[in-house]
Formats: sequence, structure tokens, C-alpha cells
Amino acid sequence: YNLTKLSELNLNDNNIKKVSSKIKNLINLKGLYLSDNYQIESLPIEINELVNLEDLYLANNEELSRLPNSFKDKLVNLSFLDISGTDLSSYVSEIGLNIEYLKEEHDINY
Repeated sequence: YNLTKLSELNLNDNNIKKVSSKIKNLINLKGLYLSDNYQIESLPIEINELVNLEDLYLANNEELSRLPNSFKDKLVNLSFLDISGTDLSSYVSEIGLNIEYLKEEHDINY
């Protein structure tokens, strides 16, 4: 399948355990919905290649505790990040993700 024109992918509540590294092929993806999968522990580093990504929903993935290295530097168009129900609150501060910018200029839920 050639899904390079796909702009939104909703995988909420699908019992996903792992996000494939092939996610990088979705180069025009603007919205990625991964909430309520509960068993996702991490995201592949290839998610950093989704430079057009604007909205990322990770809510209620209780096992998710890390984001890929360079996350904040690569996803420059990210304007909405939902990390509620995860252990990422302290981690995003640790990597220097500008939460205040997202809270004031855009939106972040945690």
C-alpha cells in the first residue's frame, strides 16, 4: 500500500503494543491518534521523520514513559500533544520540550 498522502491515522483503543518503524513512510501525516492502547511502552525513533505532524495523541498509554531522542528537535510543526494518563510529564520536561509554548501558543494535555 502507498499511503504517503494519508494525513490522519486513528489507532485509538486498538490494543497496540508496538508502533511500527514503517510509520516514517507516512510523510504527510498531520494527526496521529494512539490514545488508549495501554501497552505501548515507547515510540520508534522513526516517528521523528514525521516532520508534518501537528497533533499527537498519546493519552492513557500507561506504559509509555519515553519519547525518541531528538523528538523536540524534529517534530517542529507539533502544536498539540496529549500525554494525559502517561508517565511522560516529567520526561518531556527533562528533554526540554517547550511545554509552556505548547500550553500558551497551542495545546498540551497532561
